[in-house]
Amino acid sequence: KAQSTNREYERLKNEFVYAKRNFTEKLGEETYAKLEKKHQQLGKEKHVRPLEKISSEKVRLEIKLENLQKEMKGEEERVKIWKGKYESHDKMISILGSKLHRQEELNNKLKNLAELPDGFDDYINFYDYIDRLNDNDRKVQEEISILREQKIITENKKPDQSSEELKMQLGESEQNFQRMLLEGKALAHIKEKAIDLLGKMDIKTYEGFQNKFIKYFIHMSGKSFSRVEMEQDLPEKLIKHDGSKLTYNLLSFGTKDTFSLALRLTMAEYFLRDKSGFLILDDPLVDMDSGRQALAAEQINEFAKTKQIIFLTCHPQTAKLLNGKYVEMTLVK
Repeated sequence: KAQSTNREYERLKNEFVYAKRNFTEKLGEETYAKLEKKHQQLGKEKHVRPLEKISSEKVRLEIKLENLQKEMKGEEERVKIWKGKYESHDKMISILGSKLHRQEELNNKLKNLAELPDGFDDYINFYDYIDRLNDNDRKVQEEISILREQKIITENKKPDQSSEELKMQLGESEQNFQRMLLEGKALAHIKEKAIDLLGKMDIKTYEGFQNKFIKYFIHMSGKSFSRVEMEQDLPEKLIKHDGSKLTYNLLSFGTKDTFSLALRLTMAEYFLRDKSGFLILDDPLVDMDSGRQALAAEQINEFAKTKQIIFLTCHPQTAKLLNGKYVEMTLVK
């Protein structure tokens, strides 16, 4: 046991000597007391960020600096362009003042402009509506021109029929011509009113227009149609119960007259609202069947409850159907 203890002692002694020698070498010319004094003079240990974070921050700042330099270069180029365009700061301020004054003038003009009628989101929609009226008027004028040409050709042809047959055909053609002419005049009148509205946009002309027209037309057509597709404030397509769609040009004469009467009653209702006035109709029932004549008469009588209607007709039964004040006029030779 004594030998074991001695060996342990020698081992620890050697370690001590080795540690002391290393300590002395590390101190060099300094003493432990001097080093301890310097350590106390340094104060508390300062917190230092890790080198990795410092490197990452350095890269980020370098990229930011590069972007700022590019941005500064772009701004310098913009300033250079402005100098070439405006010459001086005072001149640029003068131009800016002129533009602000012009902007104020335009804003004042904008405030004084009349508002668009109800049913139009912007002036483009309103002008599109006017353009459609112009297109309809042009088409009617073209149809009138074609009918006139056909009338001339028919008159110049060598007759293959009797004078009675030709006279009957001529009467039918003249009736068709007069009908188309009246439709053209009606569209021209609508166009004139629309142009008048263009200068008086503060008048609420089209409020509820679509629903009124649809009510008039579907009732007078004997509910042959289920609904009407509108384009802006104009009826575009008439839809039957089986889903088939018809445009105005595909309608029969009787249905066209029903369509035109519904449109006239609707327009008259709006143009005469809050005004005194009356409506003159030149027998729009002549080409309708008896069923539709009765339905149309109901709507005319309904309209007459609020505005006077003067109805011109050559058919006594139509006058009786309307059940109004009957005034008979005869030609005195």
